[in-house]
Order: sequence, then structure tokens, then C-alpha cells
Amino acid sequence: MLLLLSLGTAFAQSYPADVDHYINDYANLLNDTEEDSLRATLDELYQETDIEFTVLTIPRMSQYGHDGSIETFATGLFNTWGIGDADRNDGLLLLVSRFDRELRIEVGAGYGDQLNGAMQYVIDKKIVPHFRVDDYPAGIEAGVTEIIYEVTGR
Repeated sequence: MLLLLSLGTAFAQSYPADVDHYINDYANLLNDTEEDSLRATLDELYQETDIEFTVLTIPRMSQYGHDGSIETFATGLFNTWGIGDADRNDGLLLLVSRFDRELRIEVGAGYGDQLNGAMQYVIDKKIVPHFRVDDYPAGIEAGVTEIIYEVTGR
């Protein structure tokens, strides 16, 4: 019985550590200068609007015991990390799973469904064209910029 319990724990869902409030680049897609630039943008957003926005890159979801959709992984991570204000539920997450070739923009429930179309536009028109030519930094930067615009109008 103890062996079964330990096996269940070994394959349990986990999430990467939330080391940095703004950028957690576990897939090493960004250099230090790119990270610093994005961090400054996300800090400015937080200082001006009190909206928390986190960018996370990982090599694969399976490294964290996940074999389902990126949507369920992103939602679980979003809630585990507590992204956004708990009362307003207004956090933002850009998740890139490089070798799964998937990405997700997770928005807090406080936005309702009003941003779904805009976030799909950001993915399709701003991020994916850069990712297709392996320019992850440009795709992430363009995505962050457009997400902020769609959410705040600036």
C-alpha cells in the first residue's frame, strides 16, 4: 500500500516555481536584456493599473506531470500561483510550452468572456507568426504589448 501511495505522488501534477513576479523563463527563450525589458513593461503595468501579468515559458508540460490540455495546466498554475488580485480576479498569464508547441493566454475570471476574441487575435496575429520562424522573444514581446493594449486600451 505504501508503494502505491509513493507512486501516486511521483506522478502527481506539479507546477514550476514562481521565482519572479513577472518573468519565469524555464525554457530559456529570452536573454537577460529581453527579460529586463519585459519585466520593466510588466512592472509599469502593475504600478499604473494594479494588474498582475506573468510570463512563463517551460520546455514541456509533461515535466510537471501533466498530460492534458494546456488550458487545464494554465488554469491550475494561474490559481496555484495566485496571479492577480483575489477580489478583482484580474490577473494575466502568458504561458509558452516550447516543445509541446502550445501557448495559452490565461485571464482572470473578473474579465468574463469579453477578452476571448481579443486573446485569440493576439495569439494568431501577434505571437504565432514570430514563433513559426523561431523568434520567440519577438513573439513574446509582441504578445505582451498587445495583451496590455487589449486589456487597458494603451
